[in-house]
Amino acid sequence: MKNLMILLKKSAICMLVLASTTAFAQKTHVITLNVDTGYLTDKNADQVSNFGQNKRTSNKDFTTTVKIGDVVKWRGISSRDKNHRVLIKSINYESGARILSNSVINGKSGMVTTVINSGKPGDVQKYKVLFTVMINGRATDKVYIIDPKIRIGV
Repeated sequence: MKNLMILLKKSAICMLVLASTTAFAQKTHVITLNVDTGYLTDKNADQVSNFGQNKRTSNKDFTTTVKIGDVVKWRGISSRDKNHRVLIKSINYESGARILSNSVINGKSGMVTTVINSGKPGDVQKYKVLFTVMINGRATDKVYIIDPKIRIGV
């Protein structure tokens, strides 16, 4: 009986430890900006770009829900041509709560990565994704902007 009680206590402790580590495990969010580079102009970046959301949700309303400790990675792809590359230059604070790590997070090799380290449940930040396009290995000089949101989940 005494051994059974010890075994039950150890099992309960193991279950609590396992539950707490999975409840607070960080998650990686990959936000992919899809751009129809064949139709991209100075004036229509918002119309020819999306994050894979349903058509009723605009890019301005597209919201990623995160938790403290989560990793967020932004990447771009051309939905038109495999010889076109979409390079994320930076993620820039626009308005609202300060959820992202810095006001400007610069890209590296066409991607941006950060860790969510501030905010409280319900906080929302509006930010800008600044991106450029390479066509057949040649960089264009135009910088395009899309402005989605990020929020801390409950």
